[in-house]
Amino acid sequence: MVVVSTQTISPRRLFIQRSEHRKALRVSLAIFLATALGYSIDLDGANSEYVQAACKWAAITSAIVAQPLLGSAARTGAERTIGTIFGGLMGLLLHQSVTMLQLSNASDGILKAVGCASLAAAAILIGEKRLGLNYSAKLFQITMILVTFAAESSDETEVHYFVSRVAGIAGGVLLMLTLSVLLLPKSATKEALKELGDALDDLILLVDELFGTEDEHREGAEERDAEAPLLRKDRRFILLAENLAAMTQNVAVSKSERVISKRPLILLPRLWPSKVAVLPDLELREMANDVRQVAESVSFLHRAVQSDTAAAQSDGISDIVRLLRRVLIDVKGAFPERQPPDDALRELLAVVAERNASERASVYTAAKRFLAADVNDLHASTAAVVPLLPTYDVRQTNA
Repeated sequence: MVVVSTQTISPRRLFIQRSEHRKALRVSLAIFLATALGYSIDLDGANSEYVQAACKWAAITSAIVAQPLLGSAARTGAERTIGTIFGGLMGLLLHQSVTMLQLSNASDGILKAVGCASLAAAAILIGEKRLGLNYSAKLFQITMILVTFAAESSDETEVHYFVSRVAGIAGGVLLMLTLSVLLLPKSATKEALKELGDALDDLILLVDELFGTEDEHREGAEERDAEAPLLRKDRRFILLAENLAAMTQNVAVSKSERVISKRPLILLPRLWPSKVAVLPDLELREMANDVRQVAESVSFLHRAVQSDTAAAQSDGISDIVRLLRRVLIDVKGAFPERQPPDDALRELLAVVAERNASERASVYTAAKRFLAADVNDLHASTAAVVPLLPTYDVRQTNA
């Protein structure tokens, strides 16, 4: 039986669990630290205005790169830093190169405009198309233009502007990453595992809602009409699809996280994504696809039962659903801590094979065969994925 918790969540715990609240806490603290440091600087000191400017850029960067997950914060921060450094260097080089030619103001401006346009095109063709660094390419163009036209009065002013901007952005990135680790950390790796676990829960609930296996355990359940299971099925499919889609996105983001410990699972942000992912990308995608296939087969079986009631009653649909549910619960319990037991699966396959052999080919018989094959694939993909995953209990909440 799947137990749905009805425990009331306190306002404080609900506040901490929400991604927007985590992000708001980190951003507000980062901006306070950066701006407090900037306002405390004595403007009469040497280069104090550039240090204050660096604090301003640190505060701005903290707000821009803030993300709810460690991996996404690391990826955004790294791309912003890369684009800023290279854009600033190219802007500085372009300005100094044109200045050395000692041309007229009009010629000087035209050359800078041509140079900025050419470098912007190169950033798009190389940064976006070849390297896939879309955010870095945009920051490259912005910083290059700002540094090139930052200060025409003296080279020293321009160099200081470049250094203050790069130092401020790098400092803002490091500040936000530090707060992401220390203040209510939440990782894409853990979220991906939790979302796949939630999808398995939705699959079990889909069986309950289509075949009514849990109705007798629900106190005060209202009388349902014939359309209610189908309406609940549609909502369950939507939830299942949303969880699997979110899992796929977070698996990609997990490449920007680094595993420090597996027992318990502790992760830190990785500034440059690794080619070796924390999570087994292809295997998890295959398992997600198997979850979808089982959901479709369960729906197919339900339609077959509705259209061939006599065959379903004579063939013991309740036994098949009971065994199916046991297999799904075994898979959910196994993921991702241990390999799933296969006793219930063997019993289910044996029952389906025995009863299919004794009947003529029909929609109902085909539905059972498809279901048995898809459940077997899901069981196999779970057994293949589990040994590759970091140890983590998807039933835990990320408090």
